[in-house]
Amino acid sequence: MNSNIKVIALSSEYCSRGRFIAMDFAKKSGFTYYDDQALCALSNNHTLFNDLQELDEKLKNKIINESITQEIHTIHERLKPVIIKAAELGPCVIHERAAMAALKDHEALFTVMIQANDFEQKLLYAHIDPKVNPIQAKVDFIKEEDRPWITDYIHNQDHIRRHYHDALVSMPWGGRTTYDLILNSDRLSVEQCGSVLEAIVKCSTQ
Repeated sequence: MNSNIKVIALSSEYCSRGRFIAMDFAKKSGFTYYDDQALCALSNNHTLFNDLQELDEKLKNKIINESITQEIHTIHERLKPVIIKAAELGPCVIHERAAMAALKDHEALFTVMIQANDFEQKLLYAHIDPKVNPIQAKVDFIKEEDRPWITDYIHNQDHIRRHYHDALVSMPWGGRTTYDLILNSDRLSVEQCGSVLEAIVKCSTQ
């Protein structure tokens, strides 16, 4: 590797446990973890988080028009200096929001995608999302009457991440050649994925 890894831009399919992997890695490595809320907390713009949430509602659609694409670029220009600021504050892992676009010239950037193929397991993970189930109770199976709308919810969350990324990055969200590393969290636990990232960072310093 050409330089020490100081920033990880981590993307993930919804319910692939990417957020938890990023947090596990941060705990092991001493990197700071950033998601939407943490990034917006660095900003002096008090409406940024709500504006991101409103944009996400529009990005649930399968087809995105030119107006929404322009809105993505506009809000990313507001978020970009915050992402750069996070990277300048010290080693960090940033979950989603096309951080790789904002930091494309950062020599210490490493990009990661977390994927999972077991959709039945994703349905169970989605059930503990407070937006799906406010009680956040784990279940062993999904009721047949709940399966269609939870399935739609999972797909919508991936639409949000894909549309946002694809409007800003020339390589597709989830694409095999888009990232430095892709991990399958069906085969590796959260802790194992976190340890893989920790080992890669350590190797980059040698």
